[in-house]
Amino acid sequence: MKFNAFISYRHVEPDIYVAKKLQQKLEHFKLPKSLRKKFPKERWRITRVFRDQDELPLADSLSEEIDEALKESEYLIAVCSPRYKESEWCKKEIEDYTKMYGLEKTLLVLVEGEPEDSFPENQLYRDKIIKDENGNTELIREDVEPLAADVRGTNNKERDKKIDDAVVRLAAMMYELDYDDLRRRHREQKIRRMAGIASICAGVFFVFGLVCLLLFMRINSLTKALENTNENLTQLNSQILENGRELQEKNDQLEILNNTLQEQYKQEQIKYAESAAENAENTMKHGRLFEALKIVRDAMPDTKDGKDKPYIARTEYMLSEALFEYDFNMFVPESVLPEPDENEYDEFWGSYADYYFLEDYMGGDYIAGAGELSDGTIMLITDHANFYRYNPEEISLRNFTRTWFDIQFDNYINRGVYRNGKLYLWFNKTDYVTSFTWKVRSEDSFVKEIGFDDFNKIHKSYLDAENPVMWSDDGKIRIEYASPRVVNIFRGDEKEPTSSLLDHTGKCFGIYKLEETDYYAIIFAYDGYILNENMEEIARVKNYYGYSAEDNCFLQFDWKDDNKGYKLYKYPFRSYEELIEEADKILENI
Repeated sequence: MKFNAFISYRHVEPDIYVAKKLQQKLEHFKLPKSLRKKFPKERWRITRVFRDQDELPLADSLSEEIDEALKESEYLIAVCSPRYKESEWCKKEIEDYTKMYGLEKTLLVLVEGEPEDSFPENQLYRDKIIKDENGNTELIREDVEPLAADVRGTNNKERDKKIDDAVVRLAAMMYELDYDDLRRRHREQKIRRMAGIASICAGVFFVFGLVCLLLFMRINSLTKALENTNENLTQLNSQILENGRELQEKNDQLEILNNTLQEQYKQEQIKYAESAAENAENTMKHGRLFEALKIVRDAMPDTKDGKDKPYIARTEYMLSEALFEYDFNMFVPESVLPEPDENEYDEFWGSYADYYFLEDYMGGDYIAGAGELSDGTIMLITDHANFYRYNPEEISLRNFTRTWFDIQFDNYINRGVYRNGKLYLWFNKTDYVTSFTWKVRSEDSFVKEIGFDDFNKIHKSYLDAENPVMWSDDGKIRIEYASPRVVNIFRGDEKEPTSSLLDHTGKCFGIYKLEETDYYAIIFAYDGYILNENMEEIARVKNYYGYSAEDNCFLQFDWKDDNKGYKLYKYPFRSYEELIEEADKILENI
């Protein structure tokens, strides 16, 4: 047959991951030498395993390629999970194969769930013909427990540890060998390989020992000659001591140099991380939002105490920004589309010629796209990345860029459109189109409503030249007004600032302790900037009102519909590791 095996699986994770690993390892599988004499040479290896890399089309039957591969496969390997049973195509693959070659040629690999929830129905029972006392035959269905390879785990690292064993188990069934015997022979072959390496090492050590012995004999001969002259022996000892001192001095110098180089390397890593944060910020302004996310993520360790890369607060801050973590009621990036060819998306982008007359009121901008919003008004997108709301009934035109986006883009926009509740922008000098979705607060995060008096409690006074010093609510941190663009942060009565905050928009209304943590929030205008234990910024929380230690959540306000107060919502305070995990999931799917 053309293929040793056909891998049937559902095109979702982690099923895809396991299917790929099985294909790779099976195609590198070799029979132990002690078993090869039982098989012809062409069967010493599993050479070809079929795995369809694309989701099956919506058709009434399997494609010709799939059907031909099933017929030309000696075995079928089903990568089973609860999702596998939900797929009509996976069900058809295993049913068609079973009709051709029987259940004995079907091998199972369990990825997730329990066998009864994941295995195909025809693998959970066998039809059996029995005779009663009168000699009549009866067909009964007998439950069976299929023999399967188990690779279940909470993550891919745990699954990797089991996949090697699963490959041996599958190979044992494909070669009709005893699994324990095959596994033992594999282990023996590995031990023999290691023994061969050990023999080579032993030979090297033997030669080394022989050389050392010859050197020792030579040194001994010289020593006996030197013993005849006490003066020569004294001179030799003095020279050895001097050489020892020089060697120690060189070792000390090398250690100092090594420590210096390590510190320089660490400083270079820190500079790289700081540069990556700045580069990510500029990249976001150019509309390349997912690229910015990757830039800053690549400069960060997986955990704050990771040894491979240094942690700096600036990268955590920019990662939170690139994830739009604490932003609401605005457009955030969702996915990307390929760069359109010339005229390819003309129907997709739609026509906006009816609004050209409004360009006279846009300060030199040209319209690059449009779309009707849910309330009947029109979103107009300009080439300079400004976004206007046009109301045809009221004949009003307003710039909503600051309202809809938390970024003032520096890049030009080639084309844009708002349709079906999503915004699509094709920025200049990018080879893809970015899709945006409107991020709103979930109803289950609502806490309560508050009036203006309660809201103004954290906005009652602010730093300026007349009120240059304020203390935190726990009395441990003070902030001082240095200039309209600089606020210094001090611990207690210390004279030197721990850190300084630059270029924040709006007035500074004070600093507040996050209860039961080492963190603080410093308020500028309506936003709260979160400071870690070193008084470094790690996040910006939009519309900040407070923090709930009980829920480990920030409280964020939104205006009531009647503009007579505010609504409070809660949103979880994301740890460093949670931000990393969220970023990795997004980048894996882009």
